[in-house]
Amino acid sequence: MRALAALLIAAGPASADCGPEDVFMSCTVADGRALSVHYDACSARYSFGKIGKPELTLDRPLTDLGFKPWPGIGRDIWEAAIFLTDGHRYEVFAGFQRPLGDEVVEVAPPTFGGVVVSRGGEDIARFECRTGTVEWAYGWPGLLDAKAAAGGDWDPARKLWHPAE
Repeated sequence: MRALAALLIAAGPASADCGPEDVFMSCTVADGRALSVHYDACSARYSFGKIGKPELTLDRPLTDLGFKPWPGIGRDIWEAAIFLTDGHRYEVFAGFQRPLGDEVVEVAPPTFGGVVVSRGGEDIARFECRTGTVEWAYGWPGLLDAKAAAGGDWDPARKLWHPAE
């Protein structure tokens, strides 16, 4: 999996001012194409397609990136990055199911992920990550922290970002 991530991004910093890139998530979908979101202190990049030859790449400043953090409830712990372009919405998600109650887990729970593509509020495509291929960088520091450092505050009650005061 790390080899996949290495093939998808260039080594080193994206820009001298923005620091090194980190992986939000990456995986392989059923037909073998790669899906990834990488970010640095300034921007995030969505990439989908053949390894080394993506069919679609979208770069967005962190201030323009949609991002949904885990709301803190439910069995699934997840996050989603949202890229908008030409009337399309690409919602890239990743997460895992946590154990319930006293449930004992011998191995780490498998992660899941994918992307939902919509236009005009209607889903037009969905690609799920193949089991065992998901790399997800949940936690701190992470994309949530990078978005906040870029000047955003998450309002969980209204489920939206607003400029930091």
